[in-house]
Amino acid sequence: AAGIGHMNTFRDDHIRFRGIVGLADVYSTFYIRDHPIKFNLDGLLVYQNTRFRFGDSRWFWGIGLSYLDASIGFQSELPAEVPEDLFRHDLSNIGMSAEMAWDSRDNTSMPNDGQLFELALWRYDEAIGGDFDYWNAKLKLLSFHQLHKKFVLGLRFEYSTIDGNAPFFAIPWVSLRGIPAMRYQGDRVGVVELEGRYNLSSKWAVIAFAGAGAVSSKISEFHTEQNIRSFGLGGRYRIFKAQNIWVGIDIARGPEEFNWYIQVGHAW
Repeated sequence: AAGIGHMNTFRDDHIRFRGIVGLADVYSTFYIRDHPIKFNLDGLLVYQNTRFRFGDSRWFWGIGLSYLDASIGFQSELPAEVPEDLFRHDLSNIGMSAEMAWDSRDNTSMPNDGQLFELALWRYDEAIGGDFDYWNAKLKLLSFHQLHKKFVLGLRFEYSTIDGNAPFFAIPWVSLRGIPAMRYQGDRVGVVELEGRYNLSSKWAVIAFAGAGAVSSKISEFHTEQNIRSFGLGGRYRIFKAQNIWVGIDIARGPEEFNWYIQVGHAW
């Protein structure tokens, strides 16, 4: 992949902006009835999100745009009974969102205290140039608590649901360290996660985390019998003090295998 992105705040943090334009040639895997299907997605992605603060409160409202123009090739044969419209070879997927958020975190890169609430409603529609018509609602709740001067407890809950005709890669999946993207999908997906961070010094920290996911779907092809859980350990180093930027590595175990991750900032 190659791209350019920008993230910034304006007017004393009354406007928050994120945007990216990129080209990607991705080889990955999704699962039908717990059987892997390999695919290649090659295309252009444009994404932007802008939020505006209500006065001097902690509330924000926002708008988003997502544009994907891609071609998809399948390296594994699809089962004959799966819905063909889920697995087009050439597609455009274009959506717009309306969002509400509450943010009381002490910082956004590696919080020690405070909460984040986000609610986003996305509409993907042929009327704005896409090939699919569907709704996607997303809810996120994060809570951070400094229980000791060296120990921070983090709690996470996320829920996502879709309604309508979505491509297979847009169907929500369980997002937990230790579990590959698109491993467990469904039109209703929930995730809970717990993380403890212990600061060894002003520059070094260690973390431990565990989480669980749940999937419910009217799409029988994405049904799974697995227990969806993961856990792991990680380390962090504060590379930029002024911006409170931490980098590190996490090692996590899901239901099937170990995975490792390079992290910049908090994993959530």
